[in-house]
Amino acid sequence: MSIIKHYAYCHPDTILSNRSPNTSHLMRNILWSFPPKDTYKINCDASWISAQTNASFGFIMQNFTRNLKAAGIGSFRASSAEEAEAVTLLHTVQWAITKKIGNLVIEGDILATIMYVQGKCNSIQWQCIAFIDEVKNLIN
Repeated sequence: MSIIKHYAYCHPDTILSNRSPNTSHLMRNILWSFPPKDTYKINCDASWISAQTNASFGFIMQNFTRNLKAAGIGSFRASSAEEAEAVTLLHTVQWAITKKIGNLVIEGDILATIMYVQGKCNSIQWQCIAFIDEVKNLIN
């Protein structure tokens, strides 16, 4: 079921036409879209349980032709879920820069962090500010 959910997220047109009655409740609100022509999209996410355990992150990159182009994972320590998301975003941006990826869209699921990067919010935890400011410097 987990694989079906992830596949449905990345390939909504395929899975929606072929889904079985048992899995239809899993795929109601698919909002992900492929990037515009000649553009890459990276989706990144973090997993955090507690400050006493390692957090982990992962990302996938696809192009406008719906082909998986790259993926990556890693682990680190973080004091909160928001800090884990901030560090994940930093690792993802650093990876894209080292690979010289241009025409890039990065998506994440923690609204406060994304809004802070865009200059639309300043209500993030103080521990995250240095990570997100570094992301802002790198993308400029």
